[in-house]
Amino acid sequence: LNEEQLFREFKRRWADVASTVVEILLHRYHKLLQMDKPDFPTVSKYNLWCEDFDESTSLEDVFKHGTLSIGFIGLSEAMEILTGRKYYLDENVREKALDFVRYMREYTDSCIAKYNLNFSLLATSGELISGRFPEIDRQYFESRILENGFYTNSFHVEIDSGLTAFEKIRMEGAFHKLCNGGCITYVELGEAPLGNVEGLMELIDCAIESGTHYLGFNF
Repeated sequence: LNEEQLFREFKRRWADVASTVVEILLHRYHKLLQMDKPDFPTVSKYNLWCEDFDESTSLEDVFKHGTLSIGFIGLSEAMEILTGRKYYLDENVREKALDFVRYMREYTDSCIAKYNLNFSLLATSGELISGRFPEIDRQYFESRILENGFYTNSFHVEIDSGLTAFEKIRMEGAFHKLCNGGCITYVELGEAPLGNVEGLMELIDCAIESGTHYLGFNF
């Protein structure tokens, strides 16, 4: 298959998996609605939802406002496997990465229209599955990329990309508006940024300009 055919097949296979995820989410949601109000004492005590829990006539009145999220990790590795190039070093591959995330978002939007529930696309942190998934995948596929032992979280550029903090923020910012279920961009600082408020503000301003919803600093 050529590159365009690979991407079409990749989208088709993703949609197959996503349809199963939708079935699981809906099954869990409807199981939730079969429970009784006393099963949720914390919700009742603190009235955690936008509807009055005790005054609502059914659990559906309350829980329909929740989200049913489809998440993803490993966008960077997926693009490299499909193209042989890293998306943060190649503008054409970056556009393909954005196109794929846009495709996933359009799918979740279609679920909103179909089921009248809050489906969303989640850029997953994947603290456990980022190591578990490649371990499973090595049983079925051969790729030097799998030998890293982990997948990069969500749409993040790889941790050893060599990009500056500003470049990383600008690169990832374009993905934020597509991931309405939640997302984060973080930058690694060499030390605690004590006494350097101006430096932090420059990064925050860059994030705002780039459309970043949620910015974190690690050091």
